[in-house]
Amino acid sequence: MQTLYLIGQFLDIIGAIVIFWFSSIPGLNKLPGAWMSSGNPTKKEFQRAKWYPRISAFGLSLVIIGFVLQIIPTVAKMWVN
Repeated sequence: MQTLYLIGQFLDIIGAIVIFWFSSIPGLNKLPGAWMSSGNPTKKEFQRAKWYPRISAFGLSLVIIGFVLQIIPTVAKMWVN
């Protein structure tokens, strides 16, 4: 059970890092031109802009899964006692 708790904490940390790195650009979906390097955005830059919300949602999923994995040993311990 301790292993589930540690895996949950690890996923929480990784998820928080992913959320930090991929959601730190404000208004990415609304104003993609604000963060692009040139006045003429390339196709690669637009594809990159599409991935930011997806990766950020993946980070949030990691945090939620990690939280659930941390709760399982606690609830199991309460049921056993």
